[in-house]
Amino acid sequence: MLHTRYPMRWCRALFLLGLVFLPHLSVSASSAEASVELHARCLDARCRFSDGRLYVELEIRNTGSEPVVLPLEYYQRRGPTITFVDNHSGKRIRNRMGPPNSRLLDHLQVIEPAQSRRLRWILMQHDIGQQPGQPADVTVEFGYSLQPWRGAEAQMIRTTLRVGADPRAD
Repeated sequence: MLHTRYPMRWCRALFLLGLVFLPHLSVSASSAEASVELHARCLDARCRFSDGRLYVELEIRNTGSEPVVLPLEYYQRRGPTITFVDNHSGKRIRNRMGPPNSRLLDHLQVIEPAQSRRLRWILMQHDIGQQPGQPADVTVEFGYSLQPWRGAEAQMIRTTLRVGADPRAD
């Protein structure tokens, strides 16, 4: 009797693994890369730090003809990869993110064709080495890994946003 239960457990385990990984396999890197775009906009019309903070909205848009499955809750909690580029000196500062909560990779959401999802994020002025109130002129590079479970080999979607440009340049 004991030996008959083990094959059933293995079957159940393989079935559950299939359910977990099947959505991951439904979005190939090449098709997702071609059909998913990332856009950014400031929620402040002037796009400048206020009290050392700047609220931005990142939009993940499905421009393809097939649904795309992505871990949006993981993206929201971990945040995008962020690199600040000083527009005068060219100095690059990469904002380090905390360790990811890999359990959130199982919380997948579907973005249908021509639909998008918006995620909010806060940029902090001290992350670029400036105190609140100092003028800033940086380009912020945002990115998300389309398949974060694949690590460094995963395809990325990226966008940029210019923040706090010199008012004389407007």
